[in-house]
Amino acid sequence: MTDADLAPIPIETEKQPFFAPAFELYVKGKKVPLSAVRDIMEVTYEDGTERIDSFSLTVNNWDAAHRTPIYFGRKENDPKPDEPDLFTPGNLLMLYMGYQGDKRLMMTGFITSVDVQFPETGPSKLVVTGLNVLDRLRNKQYTWSWPDDGKRGIRDSDVARALAAQPNEAKGRPGLGIDVRIDEEAAGREPVVGNIFMKNQYPIVFLMELARRRGYEVLID
Repeated sequence: MTDADLAPIPIETEKQPFFAPAFELYVKGKKVPLSAVRDIMEVTYEDGTERIDSFSLTVNNWDAAHRTPIYFGRKENDPKPDEPDLFTPGNLLMLYMGYQGDKRLMMTGFITSVDVQFPETGPSKLVVTGLNVLDRLRNKQYTWSWPDDGKRGIRDSDVARALAAQPNEAKGRPGLGIDVRIDEEAAGREPVVGNIFMKNQYPIVFLMELARRRGYEVLID
């Protein structure tokens, strides 16, 4: 997808409407300028039940008018873009995707790597990748089973509460050490099961897996 701000509005036909794909980016809390949006050649968002969601941007890195790199590989006297450090690893990025006039927040994450390419043919480009902020909670994998207190039956939300605690390394008990807030009304409608088993997984990934199978979302505030 390219240049969301210049995309046409939906066009109604006799049979069905057509919608123009669109995206929007914020880096470090600021909307990416139009000049940089025009350099973005492709946007990809990936999600899965057993992994942290991620994004990938393919970005033009060649100024054809001045015949110089734009973001990476510039010399001291080369023209600078409006935001020269936009795609620096570690920057916090918010990605919105959807259609013109109806874009949704897909993820908030950190840029983790930038692959700078100078091919023999064709212009220089960047492949910018990143992961959801929840990736910062992937520290250690655990194997554990609930309930672990002798009670009968357990709900997914009970496991979420248990994972809020600090991990107990001596007992091998998993934990995230963060405040976990749950919709109690929705939790009361969850089925009670005999036990819930986590095998060699990161607690945050396991929590996301539980949430998805119940139609919940895991958000970090």
